[in-house]
Amino acid sequence: MESAIPMASVSHSRLRHAARAPLVLVLEDEPSLQELMARLLRVHGYESRHGRTVDEAIAAADREHIDAFILDIGLRGADSGFTMLEWLRRDARYERTPVMIVTGQRVLSPEQQRLLRSHHAHVLHKPHPQMALVNHLKRAIVSPES
Repeated sequence: MESAIPMASVSHSRLRHAARAPLVLVLEDEPSLQELMARLLRVHGYESRHGRTVDEAIAAADREHIDAFILDIGLRGADSGFTMLEWLRRDARYERTPVMIVTGQRVLSPEQQRLLRSHHAHVLHKPHPQMALVNHLKRAIVSPES
């Protein structure tokens, strides 16, 4: 006769969350770069969501828990990855979530540099080696088992 061993009460949603691939939100308005990022992330074991505007990215972050963010600061129109970065750091859910800024700008203003330092964002300049982005994600995202 088998004896019943009491198991710790763990919700199925917590188990599913712990077992899922890390989810990365990419704020990028260029469709070809969105697709490239999606493929790169998928190949390296990440799921991704994408937004072309700050509003789309915020809506995605409100729908599900995001493990890391990749933000382009040079978006078309009035949107900027800096706007998203500031929103993330004001939101208790994301105040410590890893953020990578990708930019084609070679020189950032002193104000932009201050903002990046104060909000703990890592900067990669375009064109960047794809593995630099992946390696930073691997170091930045702490696995649930850690």
